[in-house]
Amino acid sequence: MVSVTKPDSRDSAGRFRPGVSGNPGGRKKLKLTAALESTVNPDELARKLYELALSGDMQAIKYIYDRIDGTPTQRVDIDQDVAVAIAVEFGLAPEQVRRDLAEQRKHVRAL
Repeated sequence: MVSVTKPDSRDSAGRFRPGVSGNPGGRKKLKLTAALESTVNPDELARKLYELALSGDMQAIKYIYDRIDGTPTQRVDIDQDVAVAIAVEFGLAPEQVRRDLAEQRKHVRAL
């Protein structure tokens, strides 16, 4: 396949200049996506989703909230898990282990 780009679209290092796309046509749509776009009315789909949410459909409610607020991220507190494991293993108080780990982290960051 031969690449056809305008000579002034790239800089001396061969990179595209700011504001110039290396793929002006964009990614090709999948056949299913194209078929759905040609047959599904987005307003009707949104209305149906809203009706389902109002009727108590939890999947519809979750979908709407994920689109409005974004999918929530799950934070994992590794120190909490490590502190409990160390406390159980050595018969220590988890709170003391957490404090010790926090103190050690300060020293490591200082390096």
